[in-house]
Amino acid sequence: MLTKGKKANLVNALVSALVICGVAGFNQAADAQNAQKIGVVELKTVLDKYPKVKDLEANLKAEEDRLHKMIERSNKDFQVAKKNKKSDAELKALQKELQGKIDQEVNNYQKKLIAKDKMLRDELMAAIKAEAKAKNLDTVLEKSVILVGGTDITDAVVQRIAQNYEKSDSKATK
Repeated sequence: MLTKGKKANLVNALVSALVICGVAGFNQAADAQNAQKIGVVELKTVLDKYPKVKDLEANLKAEEDRLHKMIERSNKDFQVAKKNKKSDAELKALQKELQGKIDQEVNNYQKKLIAKDKMLRDELMAAIKAEAKAKNLDTVLEKSVILVGGTDITDAVVQRIAQNYEKSDSKATK
């Protein structure tokens, strides 16, 4: 039989246990309420399926080919001038002129490349942010950094950018 003192200790222990469990349960409920919803996106897949990337790659390849042809023409022009026994001063002036044109074209190419890269990044980020908002996600990470969990929004982002591309493409053709 329990004495009054032992009963009081048992009651105190049970109350303490309930308080501790209650606080722990409250913390878990608060943690669950404050938990962030995380989304994941596989950027490589998105870029592979984005039609604008393929178009830009084709345009950049054509631009690179144009630059290579320009360099080849410049080399031929220089060799012809050399064959025609132009003076060293004339050869240096020609080389400087040709190199200046090549440098200018390469500089323009790099500026275009940087601008197109920024445009793609901006469009991709806008699509990811829009999809995250639509799915009430607080954070979106690259899929390769997540081992377990997260809502995969890759396919939805691919669909979103494809739709945006079709809209912009139809506007451009009108």
